[in-house]
Amino acid sequence: AKKTGRIGELKYDADRLPPLKPSEYFARNCWVGVSFPSPSEAAARNAIGVDRFMWGCDYPHDESTWPNTREGLRRAFAGTDAAELQQLLAGNAAGLYRFDMDAGLALGRTVAGYALRHDVNGHEAYALK
Repeated sequence: AKKTGRIGELKYDADRLPPLKPSEYFARNCWVGVSFPSPSEAAARNAIGVDRFMWGCDYPHDESTWPNTREGLRRAFAGTDAAELQQLLAGNAAGLYRFDMDAGLALGRTVAGYALRHDVNGHEAYALK
C-alpha cells in the first residue's frame, strides 16, 4: 500500500487518514497557559481561541512578573474589556478544572482580581489601563 502521510515516524495509509486537521484537534483538546505574555502574545488569544487561553502569575518563581504583576497585566491586556479579562484570568481555568467561581470569588478579589478591580491608588477600575 502506498503511504500518503506521516506524523514523525508514524506513516499511515489513505484509508487511515485522521478525520480532522491538526488545528482542529488542537482547538478541541488543547488550552494554552501563559504566565507573563507580551502584548503580541496576549493578542494571539484571538487566533488560539479566547476560550482556550488561560493566564497564570507563576508566583513565586523568579521568571514571573511578581511583584509587578498588575503592571504586566495592564501592558499585556491594555484595551481588553472587563468581561473578556475575567474569562482570560479566571473563567477559562475555572471552566476547564471545574472550579466553583462563587466559592473562590473572595480569594480572587485579594489576588489578581484586586489588580483588575482597583488601580494603584485603590480606586475602582473595571478594565486595565
